[in-house]
Amino acid sequence: MTVVRRRMQETLETSIVSTLDDVDREEWTTLTEGLGLYASYPYLRFAEHFFAERAWYVLCRAGDRLVAALPAYDCAGATTIGLEGLGPYDYRSQFADLAPGRTGGAEWYPGALGGTRTGYVTDVSVDGRLGERARDEAVQRVLARFSAEVRASGGHSEALMYLTPTAAAVVRSAAPDASLLVSPFSADAYLPLHFAGFDEYLSSLPGQRRHTARRERRRFHELGLRITTARLGDHYEEVASLVRNVHHKHGQMDELGALLRWFSLQVEFVDEASVLFLCRDTGGRLVGCSSFFVWNGGLYGRCVGFDYARLPARSYAYFNLVFYEPIRWALDAGLEMIHFGMASAAKAARGSRIRPSWSSVRPSSQRPRAFADSAAGWNMRILSAWRLQYADFASQLSRADWNDPNGGA
Repeated sequence: MTVVRRRMQETLETSIVSTLDDVDREEWTTLTEGLGLYASYPYLRFAEHFFAERAWYVLCRAGDRLVAALPAYDCAGATTIGLEGLGPYDYRSQFADLAPGRTGGAEWYPGALGGTRTGYVTDVSVDGRLGERARDEAVQRVLARFSAEVRASGGHSEALMYLTPTAAAVVRSAAPDASLLVSPFSADAYLPLHFAGFDEYLSSLPGQRRHTARRERRRFHELGLRITTARLGDHYEEVASLVRNVHHKHGQMDELGALLRWFSLQVEFVDEASVLFLCRDTGGRLVGCSSFFVWNGGLYGRCVGFDYARLPARSYAYFNLVFYEPIRWALDAGLEMIHFGMASAAKAARGSRIRPSWSSVRPSSQRPRAFADSAAGWNMRILSAWRLQYADFASQLSRADWNDPNGGA
């Protein structure tokens, strides 16, 4: 086995392609087996076609076998407006204060994002059949090629944003000099589906939360509201309008045209995995929706939309569309997990586990120590803040998820 691993490491070769169309779908699917939606071939093709920035992919092969890969996206600047802007992927806005006075604006953009560009989750795409040493070698070569390409293209920085705890540990093992930083933007929420059915899920909630959930379900049905499921492709224009209402309510003034393009491309590339939950009132009118995707045994929540003018008061449609009906549906479908995305007290109160997200950020090749020297204090401070925010849900903060991959407490 040692000889085989040594031979594989010696023959590892990296390359860069400018479109995922140049990679065989079956080959990519084999590589990402067991990983989440945002590492999948169809979702990455959607992201490649939606965002204006150049997309490219670092591939690592052992002979003719793909053993590791990293999607990447150029970042020209810190635009935050609308769906196409960097928004929460503006790593300068999150981490500029980490080394004050030592990281000026010129050290940030242009740059590049590695991993995810939408969804707030980055997995490390590496062949799960590799041993640890071979895995680390493949990931190290991918990261080195990623960095070299950024510099060769005139970039000043690179970042891997929203790494899962597992992915962060892999990056740290493969690149010991990388400093993994807790994201201050949001923690992550997911629900393992280890229940025999929906009633068992409800029974698992503590007393007052269980009472609240049952009351929200009862009120929803008393109003005559009902939820059905469909594919996104059958209703994406209606969905775009409802989602725009939610975005506008929260100050994100996306135009309907941008949302229509967003959803139409999801239909083009990912509709086979879509599950749309549609809420109708007693007159059959669509008053709410939530969009999910099924991938590798998980259900991934993406967005919610409402017709606020027609939705009855205190209907609890949000909780039924985002939590209760998707949980019931996923349990009936035999799925293993629901990913709810950005954490909140509402998600935790309905059983979600909360975990931090990690980022590897290099603002300039000139001063990497500025971040490395500050990482321990930063992580302790942000982790403490997240633990305090979710103190009422301490049993839902898995110790394994909260270990600092840099070796801290």
